[in-house]
Amino acid sequence: MPRSIELLTGACQALFTKQSLASATMEVPERVLHLLHELDCDQVQLGKAMGTTKSVVNQWLAGTIKSIAPIYAFTLQRNHGYLVEWTLLGTGPEKAPKDELEVIEQYRKMKPHERQKWRLLWSVAKDGAPDAVVAQTIKPAPSNKPKAKKPPARPQRNPQKRSGIPGS
Repeated sequence: MPRSIELLTGACQALFTKQSLASATMEVPERVLHLLHELDCDQVQLGKAMGTTKSVVNQWLAGTIKSIAPIYAFTLQRNHGYLVEWTLLGTGPEKAPKDELEVIEQYRKMKPHERQKWRLLWSVAKDGAPDAVVAQTIKPAPSNKPKAKKPPARPQRNPQKRSGIPGS
């Protein structure tokens, strides 16, 4: 294969790698158009998916509003999985892998003591600790339930004492 074709092939491959796509930025109108196309929806539906109105979506498309407010980006991430960084800045990957989104949603549903346990596990695991150390780190959370009180013990009858019947 001639050298010029090899260079062209290599350039085309580099153009379509994740790295080049992640480093490319899109302006707000381009991102909004992309979302309309990807979600196969109109401006009203996209506005609802982001927690805003058709008017705001229209202003993003026209370039009147130059940025997307974080609350809309977080709402879009929760509803459709588009990452906040991509929605706000146009950089980074568009969406997180489905399993990451499931982990995020599970974390949101956790009770505070469960979140604390998870954060502890994560901090130990990310430092490269062996599984045995990670397992020892996790201990059951203390119960907030009050301990059940035992009923008072009944006085026991003296077996030598007979019933209250005279002469028995």
